[in-house]
Amino acid sequence: MRRLLTSPWTTAVVVGLFVLSLWGPPFVVGGLLLRPEVVTAVLGLVVVGLVVRRVRAGGDGAAGRSACAALAVLAVVLVVGARGVLGLGSSYVVLAPVGPSGCRVVVEESSFLMLGSGRVGAAGRVGPVRLQSDYTADDGGRPASLGEYAVRWSGPDAVVQLHGNPGQPVWPALHEVTC
Repeated sequence: MRRLLTSPWTTAVVVGLFVLSLWGPPFVVGGLLLRPEVVTAVLGLVVVGLVVRRVRAGGDGAAGRSACAALAVLAVVLVVGARGVLGLGSSYVVLAPVGPSGCRVVVEESSFLMLGSGRVGAAGRVGPVRLQSDYTADDGGRPASLGEYAVRWSGPDAVVQLHGNPGQPVWPALHEVTC
């Protein structure tokens, strides 16, 4: 186990997952929805732990090990901070009802000034949300957050209608997602 934790391949895989998480979707674990920033932060902590463990196992001098560990921590803090800032205007809503196999419809909503936008996707009981459809909403509308939606399940497929309201129309209103 110790060799696995200090292997360059393990470090490379975890760093790769960390980088991919920067553009990744939210993640569902049972009834819990983890924002992408949380997934990035957790993977970042794992990266720091692996780098520190790898540096300690190496033969560099103490100053070299400390500098490498400090750079790893700084890089992770900067990347997680940037991911957090980029996601500040976004919110995620799990729509009711849950599908027959435990599938959930998730909507990512963003708004800036007078424009709202979002993405609609689906996820099983555990796993990433597969975002499958996009929409725009006038006047910064967030229809899912306001409960202005309807979900109809047919097996693993769902049809989601985002109503909006007369002052904040949504286009397109209908979205089909598959779990």
